[in-house]
Amino acid sequence: MIGDIPDDEDLYFDSKGDRVIEDDDILSLKPKGVERFRSGDPKDQTVDVVLNGEVITVEKGRLSFSDLAKLAFPKLFGGALICFTVSFSRGPKRRSEGVLLEGGKVRVVEGMVFNVSATDKS
Repeated sequence: MIGDIPDDEDLYFDSKGDRVIEDDDILSLKPKGVERFRSGDPKDQTVDVVLNGEVITVEKGRLSFSDLAKLAFPKLFGGALICFTVSFSRGPKRRSEGVLLEGGKVRVVEGMVFNVSATDKS
């Protein structure tokens, strides 16, 4: 969370006509008219992402390692002998690509690409 704003809300820059501030945006507070920020429900509640080559629609906010493993392999998730690997690209500017570790989360953006693989531990 940024400034105690829940992941399912957006931060708005009121001085610019309710412009959504993304996690990686940098704003100057020097110009005239820079007066208010507010949080609230997102204008768009969903985003389209690519999961293992397939376009899917997910809720705006953050996806966890477990969320992505369940979406990619619903029948395998929870198996004691299954290990998952999650990588992503085309993400937010500050963290546009990387590997998501178990217990981790990443904020999703439109067009983000996720690759999830499942491996048998035996």
